[in-house]
Parts: sequence; C-alpha cells; structure tokens
Amino acid sequence: MNANALIELDTLKQFLGITTTDKDLILEMYIESVSDYIQGNGESILATDYTEKLKGTDTQNILLNHRPINSIESIKIDGTLVDDYELYKSSGIVYRDGGFPISGSSNLMSGAVTKIKKNIEITYNAGYATIPSDLKLLVCELVKSQLEHDSNKSGLKSYDIDDVSK
Repeated sequence: MNANALIELDTLKQFLGITTTDKDLILEMYIESVSDYIQGNGESILATDYTEKLKGTDTQNILLNHRPINSIESIKIDGTLVDDYELYKSSGIVYRDGGFPISGSSNLMSGAVTKIKKNIEITYNAGYATIPSDLKLLVCELVKSQLEHDSNKSGLKSYDIDDVSK
C-alpha cells in the first residue's frame, strides 16, 4: 500500500468481518483511493517536514499552510534566523512581537514596497504522528459503503415508453 494510507488492511478486514485473503488486493485499492480522497490532491495528513517561503504580512501573525504543527525547526526573515516567536499548534499561527515585515522593492519615489518578495522562510513539521480514530472509522465506513454498492448490481430491469415496453 502507499505511504499515506490511513488504515491498515488487517484493521479494515476486522471491521468488515473478513477472514480470508481473496479480497486483499481490492481492499488495498479501496484503502488507497479513500485515503487519497480524504487527504486530497496528494497531500498528506501524516507528520511531514515542510519548508515554506512566505511574503511578510506587516502584522504580528503569519499562518502556515499545514496543520497541526508539531514543531518549528527554524524561522528566517530576510535570511536572518529568529527565535522570538510563539507557536499556536492547532491553528497553524505563528506570533511574533516584532512582526513579519514586508520586504521588496519599489518603482515609486515614495519608497512604498510594491514588488513584495517572499522574505520569510519557515521550516517545520506538521501532521498527525498517529491517525486519529475518527479518520480510521471514516475510511472503514467509506470502504464498506463502496463494497455494498459494488455488490448491489441492481441496474435497470425494465422500462416503458408510451406503448413500447421491454
């Protein structure tokens, strides 16, 4: 199975009451497809390391793209390492009293920054170290539903169109 599968084959088989191995291949395919669907676009909700380059916000908060945050390895502003920040793990917000300044260049005589560059670099780890039980149950229920749908090959039995019937 692929690395971001949200449940083990044995757990799913136990949930479904399956003791044989003849459906293992199809069950693995269902696990992978449902896991990909839940995580969307090939993203992983499992703990992974990320490096994001962001534009300064000129505020004291910056929002990271992946959650929950487990740890921050480093934050650099214009290449300078900073360590005076607070992390709000579940929301993905990083707070800094000194803020996250906008950096870039300007074609205007006023000196206002109009060409903003990504001057903030944050390296961090985000995602679940272990899959939450509600996600495991969701995978089981979705696979069960798909199996029931596949085994119910009812389809069209007959039809009537005015005086034509078949």
